[in-house]
Amino acid sequence: MHGRLRELRSAFEFDLQRLLERVNVSDVSPDLKVRHRATGFLYTVVSVSKKDVVLRTPEGNEFIVDSATFEKGYDV
Repeated sequence: MHGRLRELRSAFEFDLQRLLERVNVSDVSPDLKVRHRATGFLYTVVSVSKKDVVLRTPEGNEFIVDSATFEKGYDV
């Protein structure tokens, strides 16, 4: 019985982690910190629209990422 509970808990934690890793533009708001998956760099969200997301580097430079790229390439 305990083995089955451990197995269920592990599966639940794995699914929860995958859900938390998904970034959806509708879940993003200004001042939120996001991490670029490929580089590990951390950025601050400046503004969000259905079409794109404006991000700020730690140095203060801003750039635009389209929503599809943002959802695939960034983690909260």
